[in-house]
Amino acid sequence: MITLSIIIIIMKKILHIEINSKYIDALGSFSKRVCNRYLLSGLLIIFLTGIINNANAATFIITSNTNWSAISGGPPGATDVVTVKNGATLTIDISTAECGELNLGSGNPSGGDGTVSFNSGSILTIITSTATVFIGKATGGGFSGYIDMTAGGKLICRAMTHVAGTFTSGSGTVELQSTATITLPSAFTTYNNLTMNNTGTLQLGVNTVLTGNLDILDGTFDTDGASSYSLDISGNLNIVSPASFNANNSVMTLKSNLTNTGTFNNGSSTLTFDGTGAQIINGNNIKLYEFIVNKSSGLLTLDVNVDADKIQLNSGNVLLDNCNLNIDVSGLSGGGSSSYVITDGTSHFSEGIAAIGPYIFHVGDLTNYTPFTITINSATFSGSDSVTLNVKDSKHPSMGIGDHIKRYWTVDAGGFTALNYDVSYIYVDGDIQGTEADLISASWDGSNWTQYFMVNAAANTLFSVGGITTIPSGFAFSGGGSIALPIQLVTFTAEIIENDKVELAWATVSELNNDYFTLERSDNHNDFYEVTQVMGSGNSIFAQEYSTVDEKPLFGTVYYRLKQTDFNGEFEYSDVISVTMKLSKPEFDVFPNPSNGSGISLRFKNQNWDKVLVVLYNTNGELIYSEVVLQDGFTTKFALGISETLSPGIYFVVGSSNDQIYQQRLIIQ
Repeated sequence: MITLSIIIIIMKKILHIEINSKYIDALGSFSKRVCNRYLLSGLLIIFLTGIINNANAATFIITSNTNWSAISGGPPGATDVVTVKNGATLTIDISTAECGELNLGSGNPSGGDGTVSFNSGSILTIITSTATVFIGKATGGGFSGYIDMTAGGKLICRAMTHVAGTFTSGSGTVELQSTATITLPSAFTTYNNLTMNNTGTLQLGVNTVLTGNLDILDGTFDTDGASSYSLDISGNLNIVSPASFNANNSVMTLKSNLTNTGTFNNGSSTLTFDGTGAQIINGNNIKLYEFIVNKSSGLLTLDVNVDADKIQLNSGNVLLDNCNLNIDVSGLSGGGSSSYVITDGTSHFSEGIAAIGPYIFHVGDLTNYTPFTITINSATFSGSDSVTLNVKDSKHPSMGIGDHIKRYWTVDAGGFTALNYDVSYIYVDGDIQGTEADLISASWDGSNWTQYFMVNAAANTLFSVGGITTIPSGFAFSGGGSIALPIQLVTFTAEIIENDKVELAWATVSELNNDYFTLERSDNHNDFYEVTQVMGSGNSIFAQEYSTVDEKPLFGTVYYRLKQTDFNGEFEYSDVISVTMKLSKPEFDVFPNPSNGSGISLRFKNQNWDKVLVVLYNTNGELIYSEVVLQDGFTTKFALGISETLSPGIYFVVGSSNDQIYQQRLIIQ
């Protein structure tokens, strides 16, 4: 501190001069960073001699209304102390105002309340290591301080200490830049924009309302878990890396967007989205404890994946914009036509499941609520079981062209084993293509459609009964009619048995109006002929198995197909399957042999013959019997048409065709 010698010319009697918070006689010494004259309560001219040290902090006492830019001897510097008292108002009218400490209200020996007011666009920065705004003084009779940001402006400081007085947030911004842990004054419940922008921790001191944004640019914002203060934000909540947000047990509401690129520690907090316009969650994937959708209008859009312990759907819809919403076991409450999840594109909605029973997924598109219910009938649970759902308001790509609905639900599941479940799902009238009464619930497993049950048209509901036991990846549910969804075969096979027969077997998983099957055969893949008919099961929601035997198959490669015919005469064909019959050693047999002379039969097998000439000779070469036989299949058996009983002796049976001759000796006893 530099001591200056002064010469004072008094035009009017002055008792004391107040400088640097020191009261000195008019003839004495004082310290001042910059000074060449003061006018106090009259005309006082001070002539200064000596050297002035600019490094020392100065104190500015504001006792009458003034603007920051007009402070006498000013403007204050970054380390200076500014005190406003005696009912004065100091207006921040520039964007470069700065000081080291601001006191609003003071006494001892004289004082009064003090107010700082901000103009729009003005900024006051108080950021020295101890930079604080002191609002009110308890000593000297007790005086109040006031901060008025009605017009806007910005206050940047490390901390605010409140004794008495008020804070009017208006449209202003308060930015805290502390490196320590500080708490907002408990007397101030409302801010406009609030910003944390240093490595310290900013705590709430009371239930707090923000009419603007909460920006956490650095450090930690803590809602003070011990007190569980509430936080109501009308603007955006922005958490910017490397900043952290500790939600603790707080109850929070947000009327605009949540952007998180930092760290969101959800605790056991509740976050309600209740804005009347569009709201977005974006940035990085985020984990919430419980979030509530309570919007009277506008969508809540997820632009990132969101995990939550709980979600409560009260009012308004959630749009999954190619992102996922995953909730824990039994975490969904509420939901209905006024609040549901819109699964868009590749997005999905997933819920954890830990017990048997029904689980309703409140889903739909931008205009229609089309929920899906899965009822777990039985399962072996792993402890991390879930069901995932997506709904699209379009025709399934594998759906036929007949009666159907333009909507399908894709279901996946994880964790379960030995799963048995049923489903029901609701469509809207606009989904119906064709005749609604002919619709049947159905699932697509990636290769085949499986039908379940007829539609409940009165309730716009499709459903299954009897239990489904698989959920392959991409399992889709929809609805179609008998043309759009023909009966699909689970299996259709052909197998050679007993070396000369073909067994045909097939199975269905459900049938609708199925009268009968016709087994058809071809040797060239083009011309098919009926082998046999097998009755169908009519209407069935259970698996059915069928089989029949082609007793006389054709030689070489044989082709088979099924023709399925409905009660109304409509029919359709299955895919064609084939089997190859190979010739083994030819056989030509007469039986019984020896014989009593009657009831003699002939069998020839594995001969590539069409017509066979059969003759019977005695040992004298006399012709006893002759007949042309048509070969039917690989094995032909027929009785020799001999009208009389043969006499005892030796005979010869000869068969010939295609330059091939076979002979068998016959003994008559």
